Amino acid sequence: MPTLTSRKREILKFIVSEHVETASPVASSTVARSTNLRASPATIRNEMVALEEDGYIHRPHVSAGGVPLDRGYRQFVSSLDPDVELDPVSAALVDKEFGTVQGYVEEWMDSAAALLAGLLSTLAFTTIPRTAPAPVKSVELLQLQEMLVMVIVVLQEASVYKQLIRLDTSVTNSQIEHARNRLSEAIVGVPANSLAARAGRVGAGLERRFFDSAVAAWMALRRGIQLDYVFCNLGGNAYERMVVEVTKVLADRWSYG
Repeated sequence: MPTLTSRKREILKFIVSEHVETASPVASSTVARSTNLRASPATIRNEMVALEEDGYIHRPHVSAGGVPLDRGYRQFVSSLDPDVELDPVSAALVDKEFGTVQGYVEEWMDSAAALLAGLLSTLAFTTIPRTAPAPVKSVELLQLQEMLVMVIVVLQEASVYKQLIRLDTSVTNSQIEHARNRLSEAIVGVPANSLAARAGRVGAGLERRFFDSAVAAWMALRRGIQLDYVFCNLGGNAYERMVVEVTKVLADRWSYG
């Protein structure tokens, strides 16, 4: 990454802050007028051209202002004071929120988004990197009611996929256990995107019903990742809670300006 002069760092810092505030390209005249750089708009403009060439900002056209790019945002974040600490109330809230989180990725992501939205009073998103589908670590069948079973598929990366099945007839614990064992034999160790190809290894009846649900659970969330990556790996209640947090924050801001 190119080394930035102090003036370029100051210009980039202002462009990022102003763009976040206004969502508009930041003109060189605005930078010159609003900073203590004591440089003319022409000098600022030349520096912005250099920032664009180095990949920190983008200008929609030659005469337009600057819009930060990913490298510009990363530089801005890395330049923040590392010694700044949260106030005691916020720090206690962070400890409390993450102290109750279990080991599942979905819970960490959901808690992080809700916490950021609350602390900053703004919209917060959490994502995880796109990776090749991990293999299945385990599969569980949880009988919630006499005719209601939840299929739970856990991947090696700690993602959890769940699907409820409402049965036509009641089943015994031994039937559930037998189906779970057969399902485990068929899909444990298999990459999630290859589950459908294992259909031939699963019997008919109850076993096949659970297998189809396991595949459907993964496919439904996978489609969610492709269509809206912001909510990747956030299914069911986690997704609903996130939407509630987002709408609450937006409603508060609209109500109180």
